[in-house]
Amino acid sequence: MRTQICPTCGREFVPTNTVQKACSHGCQRTPAERFWNRVDKNGGLDACWPWTGPLTTHGYGHVLFHHVRDAHRVAWTLTNGPIPKGMHVCHHCDNPPCCNATHLFVGTHADNLADMRAKGRGSGGSRPGESALNARLSDAFVREARGLRLSGWTFTELGKLYGVSRITVMYAVTGRTWRHLDGAVTA
Repeated sequence: MRTQICPTCGREFVPTNTVQKACSHGCQRTPAERFWNRVDKNGGLDACWPWTGPLTTHGYGHVLFHHVRDAHRVAWTLTNGPIPKGMHVCHHCDNPPCCNATHLFVGTHADNLADMRAKGRGSGGSRPGESALNARLSDAFVREARGLRLSGWTFTELGKLYGVSRITVMYAVTGRTWRHLDGAVTA
């Protein structure tokens, strides 16, 4: 095998196998050093520090650190100590691979959901009616649909008129959604 330079101490060494990356002079990296080596801190102290290793299907860093864990939870633990039992590590930055501990906070599941809704994310978020990110109707259409429903139109007919499903119209007309508008029709 060819000689390599140890990335930790800078000395030359001959690897004993094809996966050995550092010398055997006792300078192997600690688990924390190996973890932070996979975090991109190039943006500076205030920037997001993305995990450069594997990601989960939801975009969170995935790392084997004592046992498989989310990278942002490892970053919090290495920086601030243990996470209290049952608590979540949440992102102020809403960037799942971010491992910058200044972008993270510990909270309950309810805290995490409240933070998500306050930022207008999730299913419907906290934005009412047509300002919701996934809105298919407008306030004017919902008001009109409620009036048409009172005059005998079916939810199926209203759905076809507005190009949405019968369920979408039924929820809007009856006030299950679009609660911020007065005049929900209960039947």
